[in-house]
Amino acid sequence: LQAPRRTTSKQPPKIGRVQAGPTLDISALGIGTWSWGNRLLFDYDPAQDEEIYKAYKAVRDAGVSV
Repeated sequence: LQAPRRTTSKQPPKIGRVQAGPTLDISALGIGTWSWGNRLLFDYDPAQDEEIYKAYKAVRDAGVSV
């Protein structure tokens, strides 16, 4: 497990990677998206889609793969 490196640039820190099998390398951190679209438990509103997608894209750009 590797900690993200600190950087002085405006680039987001990258997430560390772990070996999940002999040929599978995944991010050390995951993101749950099951609440996206759930109106019953999370009062989801389609008007939130753009904001939710921006947050999701930032996490993916940081290297989260699961």
